[in-house]
Amino acid sequence: APEFHDGRALISRLEDGITYYGYIDTGGKEVIKSQYVNATPFHNGFAIVMKFTKKVVGKNKVLGKDVVSYEVEEFVIDLNDKAMTPMLHTRNCVPDKMKSGKKPELTTQFLSEHMVGVKMGDQKWEIYTF
Repeated sequence: APEFHDGRALISRLEDGITYYGYIDTGGKEVIKSQYVNATPFHNGFAIVMKFTKKVVGKNKVLGKDVVSYEVEEFVIDLNDKAMTPMLHTRNCVPDKMKSGKKPELTTQFLSEHMVGVKMGDQKWEIYTF
C-alpha cells in the first residue's frame, strides 16, 4: 500500500526499461507526473527529485547520427511540483545502469526545513537554502 507523507505518496512506472517516479494524492489521483528517476517522500511540504535528460551535443557526420550526453539533475520540489532550487549536482550518467533496475544515487539531503546539503564529487558538501 502507498505510504503518504504530506498528502502525497510515491508511485512508479516503467518506460523503456527505466523506472520513473511521481506522486499521487490521497484520492489516488496522479498529481505529479512520473518523470523522475529517483525521488524521496515529501517532508514538510518538500521532496528531493532527480530528473534524467538526454542532450544532443553534436552530430557524427560520418554515421549521420546525433552525439548525445545523458545527465541527471537533482532539485527540490514543493507539493505542486514547483522547483524550489536550481539544479543541484548535475552529472553524467549511463542509461543502461538505470535499465538494470538501479536508481542513480541522490547526493542531496535535507539539513533543515529550508536547507539542503549536496555531496559533490570531491566529497565536499555545498549548502543551499530555499
